[in-house]
Amino acid sequence: MKRNLPHILITIVAIVITSCSKKNSDPTSASVLAITSLSVSQGVLNTQVLITGTGFSDDKTLDKVTFNGKTATISAASTTQLLVLVPTAAGTGPVSVSVSGGAAVNGPVFTYIVSGVVSTFAGRITAGSTDGTGSAANFNNPRSLTIDAAGNLYVADYGNGSVRKVTPAGVVTTIATNLKSPSGIVVDAAGNLYVTEVSTHVIYKITATGTVSIFAGSGTLGSADGTGTAASFFGPQGIAIDAAGNLYVADTENYKIRKITPAGVVTSIAGAGQVNLPDAPLNGSTSVATFTYPLGIAVDATGNIYVSDTFAYIIRKISGTTVSTLAGSNVGGAANGTGAAASFNDPAGIAIDASGNIFVADADNNQIRKVTTAGVVTTIAGYGTASYVEGQGAIAAFNFPQGVAVDAAGNIYVADTSNNAIRKIVFQ
Repeated sequence: MKRNLPHILITIVAIVITSCSKKNSDPTSASVLAITSLSVSQGVLNTQVLITGTGFSDDKTLDKVTFNGKTATISAASTTQLLVLVPTAAGTGPVSVSVSGGAAVNGPVFTYIVSGVVSTFAGRITAGSTDGTGSAANFNNPRSLTIDAAGNLYVADYGNGSVRKVTPAGVVTTIATNLKSPSGIVVDAAGNLYVTEVSTHVIYKITATGTVSIFAGSGTLGSADGTGTAASFFGPQGIAIDAAGNLYVADTENYKIRKITPAGVVTSIAGAGQVNLPDAPLNGSTSVATFTYPLGIAVDATGNIYVSDTFAYIIRKISGTTVSTLAGSNVGGAANGTGAAASFNDPAGIAIDASGNIFVADADNNQIRKVTTAGVVTTIAGYGTASYVEGQGAIAAFNFPQGVAVDAAGNIYVADTSNNAIRKIVFQ
């Protein structure tokens, strides 16, 4: 028996080592599962978050991480750290970790910031006039957008001298041609389209059946008020419509805002004439206020009119008979902030959502900006350099965006002019 003792001891030691080895390979038996910290406490979709704690598995397939119940993608794992990506629509709530299907433990609360994800809805970089679906179609310097109650998008396709329709499924067709320079576009409740012609100084009407006629403007530049072709414009661009069917036109080179009733009666409602650059335009009553280069225009549900005063780098508001500056500082820039603390660089088309937020195609910043009714300006998409990049918010890129529209679900559509494409921003 004594001669067998070493063999017994060796066997016992081997069993102990094997047991210890198995325990060490299972992090939950070596340490308590716990989350001690997050590298960041808030962020947008796909933000990288480093979770530090104990009891994790270094085999990431055994770990599960959720943000407020939404499962996250794990990029890398060790027994004390997990690198994860914030999932879609995470909401605000605790970050949780479980290992090998065991009970989850909660960690700190993570605040999810909703952001815009940019994709191409229709068109592609190559200019053209081909109809088709999505990227099978193409445009040539699309300038302006409007959207009807059914979600159909209409495009003032400037370089093609045409008006195009894009269905919610991305199917592009041409509904009017032989226009010279369509710049602004808006649709009424009956499906009629109104299009500004910047070079021929008229406003066209295109009926739902495709009939094209001049609704207002003589075709000769001027600033006369009157009915139909008795009135005159000078380089009209932006156009908007209110609930009563009245049209509002940014009469750009007259430096005025004009109103057209459903009967075609044109009046001047704001703007005393040109202001010399780089002087700031005047605020005050509509009869004395001045504009520098009014281009984009939109009307909210209560009748307030918003104007992008492009060369003054500001967003103006017309409320009743008073003109004021909602946001911007009269100096070009890309700063976010409130009121005059914010800055733009040639803001162009604008659109308003159901909550009254204003979305601005900030053309020379290659960004889409949001302005609240209180004048708070933020950047929702575009990193500022002219390019063509899909993706979330600050990752995405545009090239001289000029037109914007908002659908009933709050999605933003952008006429990405120099990219010859219609882009879509979905908030997630």
